[in-house]
Amino acid sequence: MILLAVGGQLLGRYVRSRGTTANRQRDVYTLAIDGSAEHMEALCSVVDWLIAETRVGK
Repeated sequence: MILLAVGGQLLGRYVRSRGTTANRQRDVYTLAIDGSAEHMEALCSVVDWLIAETRVGK
């Protein structure tokens, strides 16, 4: 039980400091759109970002 409480606190701090993956996906999408990408190109940017993040293990 103590480990869950500590782990939950650490996870909460991590999410507050970096945001959720959904927050970061929206940021990637918005940056692509702001850079003149079309909708599908922006979605591809999000997918590319997800693949890169998965490879790094973040």
